[in-house]
Amino acid sequence: MEKKKILCLHGFGKRRGRQFEVLREAFGDCFEILSPDYYELNKEDASCERWLNNVKDILEEYKEERPVVIGFSMGALMASHFSREYGIEKMIFLSPGLDDQKFLEIKRSNPDPAVPDEYIDVFPEVLKRCLPDVEKIDCPVTFVAAKGDELIPYEFSVKYYEKIDNPDKKLYLLEGGSHTILDDPETKEKVLEILKEELQPYRMEA
Repeated sequence: MEKKKILCLHGFGKRRGRQFEVLREAFGDCFEILSPDYYELNKEDASCERWLNNVKDILEEYKEERPVVIGFSMGALMASHFSREYGIEKMIFLSPGLDDQKFLEIKRSNPDPAVPDEYIDVFPEVLKRCLPDVEKIDCPVTFVAAKGDELIPYEFSVKYYEKIDNPDKKLYLLEGGSHTILDDPETKEKVLEILKEELQPYRMEA
């Protein structure tokens, strides 16, 4: 019997799908961890429409298998935008990118030379397109956010969690930490514990 597919949608930044290697190490024996890139890190690729279309193509490829989707930051927005269309079985949002004020302030004052400057203006477009879809989520959904998140204040996770009219929802707020909760030693193990519990119903032993 095939392992359940866990489709991971990355956030903004140069690491893209590589940011989920910790999940592959932790859960690769029981799940097939998929972490495709949906942009190419060149300025010609700086397009909200293109990024959304790339995510749509990824979801289209796996829709018959009804994957669990883990969205980190901006990836959570992308998942929300398509959740009803593709019948996602469950969504887990890590540090969901539900606001752009602090994000833009920090990214513009500390640009990453590995990420085209043009990308910074794409995130607000993604937010505008996808944010209204968050409160329409009708599949099981779990939010995980750190109170120490310096880019997306955790209060936005609370706000949109409360807007979702869906009884099958959970919210975990972690003390301290930062936006990169899968890397931060203050939150990493707690996040993995939460994911282990949330993924348990879909587990297939190797």
